[in-house]
Amino acid sequence: MNMTKILVTGASGFVGIHMLDALVIANRSVIALHNRPLPEYLRDRYKGKVTWRQVDIVNDDLSEIVADIDTVYHLAAYVSNSESSEDVKLMDQVNVLGTQRLSFASRKAGVRHFIFVSSVAAGSNVLDEEDVLSLSPYGRSKREAEEKCLKLSTTDFGVTVLRPSALFGEYHKGSVYELVKVINQRRFFMVGNGRNRTNFYYIGDFIELLLLLEHKDELYGQTFVACVEPWQLKNLVLEIEMLLGVNHMHWHVPVFVGYLAGFSCDVIRYLTGYSLPLSSRRIRAMQQDIAYSANRLEAALKFKPKFGFKEGLRRTISWFRKEDLL
Repeated sequence: MNMTKILVTGASGFVGIHMLDALVIANRSVIALHNRPLPEYLRDRYKGKVTWRQVDIVNDDLSEIVADIDTVYHLAAYVSNSESSEDVKLMDQVNVLGTQRLSFASRKAGVRHFIFVSSVAAGSNVLDEEDVLSLSPYGRSKREAEEKCLKLSTTDFGVTVLRPSALFGEYHKGSVYELVKVINQRRFFMVGNGRNRTNFYYIGDFIELLLLLEHKDELYGQTFVACVEPWQLKNLVLEIEMLLGVNHMHWHVPVFVGYLAGFSCDVIRYLTGYSLPLSSRRIRAMQQDIAYSANRLEAALKFKPKFGFKEGLRRTISWFRKEDLL
């Protein structure tokens, strides 16, 4: 088993780096794909441990890349909140066409298992995998990609789709970092009552799940949400304050005032080009009430996250401090 070849797309990204770390520890033979020029620190980090290949999954011939591969972890994606024609075109090309080409080439080459990391954006803020409500352009591109590769799934070429909720952890400066930073600076204010729920998933738990999925033929042809229990925003803020050792009076701002401030910042950014910490998009994100469920996945795999949200948050904040990011 340890000698079978693993292909990881998007290997230089946040999830990809954690995936490579885990596969190297497990002594797996890894082909790591990247699209943009590879940073030297990554080349040095995995020197002699993985084989790097710069590949464009939209345009390049993929037959050689997937030859002799046992399992594909397809992590690569173009992510954007924009609805501009340029961004939508890129999402259609990379997320839809790229996934379709890679999955087709993988099946033709005799790959045993194709594991596609999609996103909960391919559903919406409800509980399960069957949701068909209105999607963002990014979510729609991931949904279409899911459908195209799942159509290829057979007993010999298994396709499993995972839709993780928002991932966080070491080596990532995303929404969790932004929240931790403003709380640490005592600049956080609550828009609304903070009872809305949000889902975050620690990268260490997600990687363990990805490794566990391999060759589980009972999961072929299926889609699963990957998440932990949601947290109310107000409780999340309190947890972060406790881990930071920060005492801060919570300012609650009415929702309409928050949107007015966010829109004002949007206008200033548009007119001056100056980036501000607030935007209408961030206000919308703070108001979303999200409650995903991983019940189907946990029942199918008997899987419980090893770290959980609290421990993952503690580890992530420790990394922020170690890297002098706070």
